[in-house]
Amino acid sequence: MLRRPIAVVAQGSGGSSRWDKEASEFWKQMPSKEKPVTSRSGRAYVAVGVMLLAGVGWWCVGTFGATPALSTEGNVRANCTTLAVQSKWHQDMCQKVCPNNEFNEACMSGCYFGTLTITKGVCANRTLDAPLWTSCEFQADCAGACVEYASVRPIPAKRNACEGGCNSVVPSACKRAVDIFDRAVKGNK
Repeated sequence: MLRRPIAVVAQGSGGSSRWDKEASEFWKQMPSKEKPVTSRSGRAYVAVGVMLLAGVGWWCVGTFGATPALSTEGNVRANCTTLAVQSKWHQDMCQKVCPNNEFNEACMSGCYFGTLTITKGVCANRTLDAPLWTSCEFQADCAGACVEYASVRPIPAKRNACEGGCNSVVPSACKRAVDIFDRAVKGNK
């Protein structure tokens, strides 16, 4: 199918279109803008606003920005927790304790609970002037942690594996956590 060329209608050389005339009339009827704010008064308002914001900011930083310094005890506890959590000891120990069989998941769950509970307990509750390692006074509620396995088949076996993993790791986890705590105390002196 052939297309016919569309002819462009040329406008007269001296006149404008009806739409151009209406547009120019419209803009002539528009009210002129208000006198803009003089640069002196505008600068003064901006300067006052900036000074007020700076004053409020300075007051807030002085009042609320002061952070209390960590006490020696808080610093030791924070270092103990950081050192205890940042190692692979928990994973390595639980892999040694738990057999690689169908009860591994339950055993690992109990083992992780035991190591982490004891570590958190030592780092949070041991006194700074406690004597060096004698015995572990921190305990984990292994039976309570493994109650979720009470109804899992085989019925007593998974719960027993969980409790066994937890109970078997408590002494070594306590010794390790106390050692880390004592090192943190010595490092803070």
